[in-house]
Amino acid sequence: MVVAMSGRHQALRRRDTQLKSRNAAVRVFTGDQEAQPERSETDDLVGRIDLKINGLLWHYEASRGKLHLLFESKVHLLEMSMPSPRKNRPANAEPMLIGALLRIPAQAIHRRIIHELNAAGFEELRLPHIAVLQFPGPEGVRPGTLAERAGMSKQAMNQLLRSLEGLGYIARSDAPDEGRARIIRFTRRGRDAYAKIHDILRDIEREWSAELGPERFAQLKKLLSRVSTSSLIHYPADMRPG
Repeated sequence: MVVAMSGRHQALRRRDTQLKSRNAAVRVFTGDQEAQPERSETDDLVGRIDLKINGLLWHYEASRGKLHLLFESKVHLLEMSMPSPRKNRPANAEPMLIGALLRIPAQAIHRRIIHELNAAGFEELRLPHIAVLQFPGPEGVRPGTLAERAGMSKQAMNQLLRSLEGLGYIARSDAPDEGRARIIRFTRRGRDAYAKIHDILRDIEREWSAELGPERFAQLKKLLSRVSTSSLIHYPADMRPG
């Protein structure tokens, strides 16, 4: 549209030039050389067209500037959101620390236990139930003690106990000679599941021993046993789960 109007503008200017030349010739012929030419209607029209074209061109340049600014802003945001090479490097680029070295095998063992328990007919059990069924088991233990063992709150532990009680794996009963205190007892199905866990763990130990070698595996167990009975794994009083 701007190009078309510009062409029309040029044509009008040529026409105006021709009219001015003709008027000048008439004035010379009539002796009115000093007369001031009046502003023609063409001049007015051309002036208005100039204003419109200039306005359109300004609007076009301003819009193009806004679009360029918007584009540059989006590019900047995209560059900011892209991960740096350091952030994007593989997780195993750095050696694992002790937390990961202990957590990853433990998680794999827990998943293996639940998978094999489900396959053996204890299909109701899920991964969170391990917090109750793990060694040394809940038999004769109070809920608060189980919560401290598992590193969770008493409220969360009570939810797990209600779940296992509803599924028929445990029963909660009053503790003898302790007033209103309650303790956990295995049902027959709970004892069967707990025995199955021991079988699964024995299989895992045989596999690990075959992978690492009997001597290294025995050394690994000895070191982990030493850690588990040391002060390294005890909660400070102000860090125990509530």
